[in-house]
Amino acid sequence: MEMLSPEPDLEQALASGQWDEVSVRPRLDMHYVPETLPVARAKRVQASAVEHLSQHSELWARRSISGVIPAKVLARVSEDDHAIYENVVFARLLDGCARWLDGRISEVRAIKDGQRIAMKLEKGEERHRLLTRRICALWGRAWFSEAADSHATSDTLDRLERMRAHVERLRRSGVYTRIPRSARVPLALRSTNIFQYDKRYRELWPFWDALVNARAREKISESVRYEALAARQTAFLRYVLLLILYALRDMAATEVCSSGRQHRVGPWDLEIDAERTGEVRIMIRSRGKLLQERTLVLLLTKEDEVVCCDPNRSPFYAEDLMAEGSITDEDQDPRILNPFKFFAVERVRQVLEHDFCGIFLAQYPPAVDRVPAGIRDKLSSLARLVFKPHGDRLLVLPSSNTQASNLYGWISDACASHPEVEAQLRYAIGLGQWLMRCRSCGVDASEEDMSADERALRLVCPSCRLETTVKTSPARSMTSHYTGGLSGFEFCGGVEVKLPGLSED
Repeated sequence: MEMLSPEPDLEQALASGQWDEVSVRPRLDMHYVPETLPVARAKRVQASAVEHLSQHSELWARRSISGVIPAKVLARVSEDDHAIYENVVFARLLDGCARWLDGRISEVRAIKDGQRIAMKLEKGEERHRLLTRRICALWGRAWFSEAADSHATSDTLDRLERMRAHVERLRRSGVYTRIPRSARVPLALRSTNIFQYDKRYRELWPFWDALVNARAREKISESVRYEALAARQTAFLRYVLLLILYALRDMAATEVCSSGRQHRVGPWDLEIDAERTGEVRIMIRSRGKLLQERTLVLLLTKEDEVVCCDPNRSPFYAEDLMAEGSITDEDQDPRILNPFKFFAVERVRQVLEHDFCGIFLAQYPPAVDRVPAGIRDKLSSLARLVFKPHGDRLLVLPSSNTQASNLYGWISDACASHPEVEAQLRYAIGLGQWLMRCRSCGVDASEEDMSADERALRLVCPSCRLETTVKTSPARSMTSHYTGGLSGFEFCGGVEVKLPGLSED
């Protein structure tokens, strides 16, 4: 946001008027060229004029006894040469200043746009509940001081734009227009008398060196560029891992180990693996069996031609850091994750919710095969609405009539000598209980809020009115949406799910 070197020196040089003097009254060189002119206009005759006249009879006016009377003669004409070494340096210096100022103006404008977005959010009359606690407070404390930094940015931008306009005026007139665009000079200038003794040109050499040094500092080698990209990739990976942890926190997940890579979500074990470069693998297991593996592919820039055919791979991008966006998620690519895009946690959570709901839909209604008859009869007599015998299988339906602790106690008593059956029944109970607590607001559903059988399930949260519907025929499908018609990350927090037409496989 501040002026950088050599911008103050450029501002002073333009304000002094020395560059305008060079443009309007430059130093010139004079050279002579031969040109055929009428005799009346010829001031200096070329040394080879007689020989030239003898070879071109069309230039004769008439012949006489004494000789030839010419109509035109080869004359020596003087012309001003603007393209001397010092003026070429001046022209290329104006080109370098124009490129430098263009880049700096774009950079400062991007900063100003980011400040304007932050101020618009800070002063907004409507703040959504998902933004108030996390984004507004964090941005308001860490981004900038409105009074000081906004003024500094605007002042710097105005000064740079004035210098840019001045440089453009010098490039549109004066000696710059007389210098060929193909004329070039090396970066290391050579000393001349004009650079040493002409006060107007004397200051060009130090500023040329300052601009060359400033541009050299911006140029980086390929190894440094690679290290910068690798550091940004690592930072993006850490940022996405943080978003995953926040999403799991909102999903009421239980952290299993202190590393933050293993969690318990409902009846499932979730493991996070970030060993591969540019990828985060999320594995969902139950009783040691892998049920779902989701790979988050982390890319720094978005490429439209990249098409991911694997449904279990989700690409995310880290671009558009300063792009302006609305508070809502309309017209925003949900695959872009960076601190300047709202609802990043909700975007990641939606991917996780999609996988968990897919597992739930594929296994609904939970069923345990080859259950001994004694266990089937005992459990169905204790909770007929939950345990329903179906041949040698036992269906376990979600229910809010009986507390989960009681169900687990009955299973332990009935399956004392059958640990494998007990483990399967516990998982089936956990699968059914997963939807009992609202995934959006955390309120437990009551008996009046849910209806479930082996063919379908419907649950409406009594608090936030999030409706979840599961159907097993004619095709498996599952949807979660708000009954009021509201949708989007700003209202649902990423819990909206639509899984239509899943086959029985």
